[in-house]
Amino acid sequence: MLFRKSRARQSIQRLGISKIFFKCSNFGSTIYDMTGFLKEELTKSVKVPYDEAFYNWLRSKLKKKPLIDTNNMIDCEMQHYYIYMHPSKSGWLSKHGFKEYVESMPRQLNIVDSSFDISDMGQVLTKALLGQEEKNSFDSTNMSVNPFVLSLEQQIYFLYNILLGDGDFLIPFLTNLLDKHGQVKFSYLDAGNLIPDVIDGLLIKFSGLAYTSDDREKIYEIEKMKDIIINDIKEQKEKKGSGSRREQECITRLEWMIDLGIINKNDSRNYEFTKFGKVFVKEAGNIYNKYIESGFPDRSVSELLDNNFYQLLNSSIYPNSILDEDESLIEFIGESYNILKGISGYCLLRPLLLLSNILSISKNNKAYIEYRHGRELLEKVFKEMPDKIYFTTDRFGEDVQVKLM
Repeated sequence: MLFRKSRARQSIQRLGISKIFFKCSNFGSTIYDMTGFLKEELTKSVKVPYDEAFYNWLRSKLKKKPLIDTNNMIDCEMQHYYIYMHPSKSGWLSKHGFKEYVESMPRQLNIVDSSFDISDMGQVLTKALLGQEEKNSFDSTNMSVNPFVLSLEQQIYFLYNILLGDGDFLIPFLTNLLDKHGQVKFSYLDAGNLIPDVIDGLLIKFSGLAYTSDDREKIYEIEKMKDIIINDIKEQKEKKGSGSRREQECITRLEWMIDLGIINKNDSRNYEFTKFGKVFVKEAGNIYNKYIESGFPDRSVSELLDNNFYQLLNSSIYPNSILDEDESLIEFIGESYNILKGISGYCLLRPLLLLSNILSISKNNKAYIEYRHGRELLEKVFKEMPDKIYFTTDRFGEDVQVKLM
């Protein structure tokens, strides 16, 4: 279980900003270096054609008049323009937001490792899911490409990795939110009111598994957070000024769900579930609860991701369609393998299958291979055709490395 306390700035930050870390290996390996890199990239001055709506929006956010040059171009930060063009029109990084973003997002989303080198999972994003035009849009503003918005393929990548890190909170939270507000619009306060009950559920499920001092400290932090949120609800803290709004003490992350296509934002205050979001959250909740009831709650998210994630995705994107779990492993992973393989020719199976399933969905193939079944197929194919494929356990014992011959 991974449950993180987050300030409001983190809960409304755009997931798409993290795509910029495809450039990070050239800028250092410390939090300080990466904070400087991110700030410099996002706040660089750009000029965009004058637009009255953008000008008025920017003026309201900056509390001052934006500069307009003699060619009728608005001078602004790059992030301001892309945030304005985002459907949610929120989530730029403020003075303190750059460091917070660097400390959490790129590593929690498995884009980079502890040294800010692109990880094996991050290669899926940087090598396969970012086109050159989108990469260039981080160098100069592009009127037709907004890198802060996620494509379907990128949504799947981020959804997988967010569930991997935060699924034990997000699945019960979203399931509860769907049960209460699935047919109506809701506010962030409506969502926040549900969090104490969700935390109670987490404590019931996981308190008995807190064997180490680190685990017990996490449980204590969760209990303390619940008490703070309950007190803020009673005091209606959101009415006491923007600096003390209750969203700063709890984690709703509704803006992340907008990026993932699970929730839409109707206006500045109201949200609602998308068709995809309704199907995905309902089925994910059902599957997750079955694994919870099996007696190993700490493995529920990993079991869902290993056994059900790609079928769940396909059925949510293509409802009422006939779906098939592919049995032709080499053909299914071949294109992705050529993209991701390293110098030695090996590629980890987990990111390999993630990309292969993403490509299959993007081509409307309605075929998939779950990770657990992929492991079984790998052993079967190796026994039948050892001259075609080889694999070995990775150094951490958590995945296998695959090599096509």
